[in-house]
Amino acid sequence: MTIQGDRKIIVSGIVEEPWGGGTVSYPKTVRLLSDGKVDTTFKLDPGLAGQFFPQPDGTYLMFDANLRRLNPDGTFNAILPIWSDQNDYLDQFTDRLAFLCLCY
Repeated sequence: MTIQGDRKIIVSGIVEEPWGGGTVSYPKTVRLLSDGKVDTTFKLDPGLAGQFFPQPDGTYLMFDANLRRLNPDGTFNAILPIWSDQNDYLDQFTDRLAFLCLCY
C-alpha cells in the first residue's frame, strides 16, 4: 500500500477468488481516492501488482519482476529489467534504480 501526498492510496497485491472447486489467484492494483472510491483515471495494465514509489514529478516507479516507470495516470512509460542473474540481482537493481532516477 502506498499513500500519496494528495491522500490517494494505491493498493496492490494478489487477489484470490473461488473458481471451479478451487481458487484462482491473480495480481491486482487499484488507486483509491481520498473518499475511498476507486480512481477510474488510474489506468494501470490489468494483471500488474507490485510496490509503488511515487516520484516528485507525479510519475511512479513500480517494482515487480521488473522496474517499471509509470506515468501519473498509471500508464506505461518505460521498463528496466533487473532479473538476468540471481547472483548479481541486488547490484543490478541498485545500479539501475540510481540510473533511472538520474535520467528522469
